[in-house]
Amino acid sequence: MKKIGLIVDSTFGLNEELIKKEDVLVIPLTVYMNEVPHDDGTITVEQIVDAFNSKVDFKTSQPTPEAFLKAMDKHLESYEEVLILCLAKNLSGTYNSAMLAKDMCKKPEKVTVFDTESTSGGGLYFVEHFSRMRSEGKSLEEIVKHLETLKSKGMYFVTVDNLKYLVKGGRISATKAVIGNLLKKKPVLKFKDGKLELDKTVRSFVGVKNYIHEQASELSEEGKLGLTVYISYVDDRERAESVKSKLEELGTKTHAKIVGHVSPVISAHVGLGALGIYIAKD
Repeated sequence: MKKIGLIVDSTFGLNEELIKKEDVLVIPLTVYMNEVPHDDGTITVEQIVDAFNSKVDFKTSQPTPEAFLKAMDKHLESYEEVLILCLAKNLSGTYNSAMLAKDMCKKPEKVTVFDTESTSGGGLYFVEHFSRMRSEGKSLEEIVKHLETLKSKGMYFVTVDNLKYLVKGGRISATKAVIGNLLKKKPVLKFKDGKLELDKTVRSFVGVKNYIHEQASELSEEGKLGLTVYISYVDDRERAESVKSKLEELGTKTHAKIVGHVSPVISAHVGLGALGIYIAKD
C-alpha cells in the first residue's frame, strides 16, 4: 500500500497532467449563475466574461462533507494516510466541510486537513512542495510541519478592479470597499493572519505593479534571496504578463510564472481583470 494520498479543492486550479501524475482527488466547489449550479472548473473563461458583462447573479457554495468523505474512503483503500489541502478557511467553509468529513470517516486518525491560508497559485505551491517531499519518502508529520513553515515564507495578493464582488460575497466589509474604491483607486488585497484584508490603494495598474514589486523586494531582501512567484488571472493575461515582467526586474533569483486562470468560484468573488499573485521565499 502506498503511503500518503492527496485531496485538494478545485480553487487550486491544478492541471490534468499534475492531477494524474500525483493521483490527486479534486473536490469541486459550486458556482451558481442565475441560480443554475455548475461544478467549479466546468465553466469556460468565455462564459465567465459573458456572465459578468450580462450582469449575471453569482453565488458560490462549498463542497459537502459527503463529497470529502467519499474521496477519503477512496484514497484510504490505496494509501496509508491522507492529506487534504484546502483554500483559506476564512474565505470558504470548505475546510469545515473537510473536518466534518474527517469526523465521519472510519479512520479519522489517518486523515489530516490542512488550511493553506491561500488559494489558486498559492495552493499549487503547497501541492508541489507536498509532492516533492512525498517522493523523498518524508512522513506526513514531516510534510505538514514543512507546509506550516511555508505560510510564514509566502504572501498572497489579490488585485481587483472593483471590490463590490468581494463585498457581496462577504469576503470584505462594505466600509473597506468604500475606502478602496475612493477616487476610483486600484485596491490591492493581501492575506494577513489567514484573512483577506485591504492592504493598499493606488491610482493605476502601474501603481499596482510597483507596489507588488516593492513587497517582493522586501521579502527577497532586495534581491539577495530567491523568490518563487505564481500568477493567476481571471481573463486578462496581458496584466499577468506585465506583473511577471515587473517582478523579473528583481533579478535572476526571482522565478515568476503564470500558472493559469483563477477558478470560476474565485472569479465570481473578484470580478474581471483580477489577478492572484503568490510570492514565496525559496
